[in-house]
Order: sequence, then C-alpha cells, then structure tokens
Amino acid sequence: MIQMSAFNWGDIIFQTFMFISLLVIPIGIVLFIFASRKRNKKIQQLEEKIDQLIKEKDERKGEGIR
Repeated sequence: MIQMSAFNWGDIIFQTFMFISLLVIPIGIVLFIFASRKRNKKIQQLEEKIDQLIKEKDERKGEGIR
C-alpha cells in the first residue's frame, strides 16, 4: 500500500500563491485609488497656478495700454 505524505508541496505552494494574490489585488486597488486622487490634486493645483499666471499677464498687458 502507498502511504500519503503529510505535506503535499504542490498544494502548499498553490495555497501560498492564492493567499498572496488575495492580499495583493485589494492592496493594488487601494494604492491605485490613492495615486489617482493625488494626481488629480496635483493637476488641479497646476491648473490654478496657470490661471493665476494668465490673469497676472493679462493685468500687466492691460496696464501697458492705458
């Protein structure tokens, strides 16, 4: 009769990869959301700065006409 070993290494490796994937997928989604929010905030700040510079340029241009 064939004896079954207590540990099947293939099953252990498979279960380890599945457990890691269960952790990596949600963490990846959360990191993606935070990165998107940070990028959107930076874009908004750049837009505000550009608007401010355009306004200052237009004000200076208006002063020269008078």
